[in-house]
Amino acid sequence: MKIKVNSDIIKSLTPCEDRLVNYLKHYNELNFDILEFLALDKITTEDKVWVSVRLMPKELVQRFAMDCASRASTYAAKSVNATYAAQAVSHASYAASYPGRIDLFAYDAAYYADLAAYDAAYASDLAAYDASYAQGASDTLTAATADTASAEERELQLKSIAQLIEESK
Repeated sequence: MKIKVNSDIIKSLTPCEDRLVNYLKHYNELNFDILEFLALDKITTEDKVWVSVRLMPKELVQRFAMDCASRASTYAAKSVNATYAAQAVSHASYAASYPGRIDLFAYDAAYYADLAAYDAAYASDLAAYDASYAQGASDTLTAATADTASAEERELQLKSIAQLIEESK
């Protein structure tokens, strides 16, 4: 499956102005397939997910949303707060139920999976560091670890998208 990405396609998705300006600044005249697009270094991970769920076939977007919900559920088991995981599962379900808005709900499922990863890492590290360090040191270290977990979740999302596309060829 060849999914093309270029300036005209990005514009047709009507991204926010900042996203469009960034894409045009770095890649205006270039053409990519979706896998090449996922590897671009001047596009944020969030923007890659946003574009991908709007261009991929609906069945792949549904599978991606369910993958995000599954990981979010795993994170919830590590946290005292399962709210984000529940939101990821709900939005994945909406993606399956409302094909007309599948892109929005799949992106939201990814967003809440990201928050669930952050929340689980933050809660886990906070408990560990509170046992060992003074509260002030704990807050800084815990936030850094949670940011890392969030970034790792976004990278897992890109790998999931790439794998789904590769499998559909």
